[in-house]
Amino acid sequence: MASLRKLVAVTDGALLWSREGITPDSPATRSGVDGELSAARSTLLTRSAALEARTPVPVSASMADLPAAPPRLADDYLAQLARSEELFDLATMPVPISHGARSQLDIFDLPRQARRRRRANRALTRELGDAPLEVLNAGRACFPLIGSAAAPAIEDALARHGIFSPQSWPRPAYLPDSLGWPTDVVSIDCGPTTSTEKVKQIAAIITAAL
Repeated sequence: MASLRKLVAVTDGALLWSREGITPDSPATRSGVDGELSAARSTLLTRSAALEARTPVPVSASMADLPAAPPRLADDYLAQLARSEELFDLATMPVPISHGARSQLDIFDLPRQARRRRRANRALTRELGDAPLEVLNAGRACFPLIGSAAAPAIEDALARHGIFSPQSWPRPAYLPDSLGWPTDVVSIDCGPTTSTEKVKQIAAIITAAL
């Protein structure tokens, strides 16, 4: 299974595949929770765009010039993200994706999206230069994954500027203390719509957090 909402800017949906095929016992229909979930995700995407638009950075910016995210916008985004996740927990029955998400997918250009994601990944890798870290998936058509012992500090520093990780893997509460858990990887929100200025800002924040 691959979550579409994690990969592209759509409100809901996932790709399912099984070697044995997928045959639901009965056709599922969207419930009120599913409709509320799609609406919450739509609001989240809008607030994410607003947050990025309110934190412009000159190409020549130094760390002293980097603006912090507007507190209200950042708080609104996090509150909407939490609400979306609550609704996902409630809507556990697989149902057809919403009409809006399907319409967006009908015009989705996968090769172009992949090219733009590779370009953004490579751009951030170049900006990080000789920083003491590793881009674990350099040049791939995916958001960059940074390997560094300072990963928690990097994530916190980015959050202070309204830049949040598109993927996280917190330690499960049920995991015994005797078992290790990776804490040295952080995902970076750098994708097809990330401007050159934003890439430079992200690289400067990461480097300063090391």
